[in-house]
Amino acid sequence: RWTWCDALYMAPPVYVKLYVLTGDKRFIKFMNKEYKATYDLLFDKDERLFYRDSRYLTQKEANGAKVFWGRGNGWVLGGLAEMLQDFPSWDTLPYAQAGNGDLLRKTEILWWNLSLREQKLLIKKGQLL
Repeated sequence: RWTWCDALYMAPPVYVKLYVLTGDKRFIKFMNKEYKATYDLLFDKDERLFYRDSRYLTQKEANGAKVFWGRGNGWVLGGLAEMLQDFPSWDTLPYAQAGNGDLLRKTEILWWNLSLREQKLLIKKGQLL
């Protein structure tokens, strides 16, 4: 099971490539099942961002704000871009489309641990991916 958000960058594109190489739909079906499980676990539907892993689901900043990993959310987007180049036209990723506009805008803010209330630990543009 993929239990951290940057796994959505690492694994899904490989399974899509395996499908392209073999034509075996089991690769896409497995990838969809695992992607959805990770999405369901780590995606915060209110903030429309991914937590880094399950340890962060209950962590809070000193001011009570949720903690997100900006670079990890960038990895999720990078994985989608990589995967969708070869994604079969017969399949869909409705869970992967949810919130991507917000995710792009929020990752553009560019800080390490994304605090939605405080900007801290800023990183330079280009270090995101």
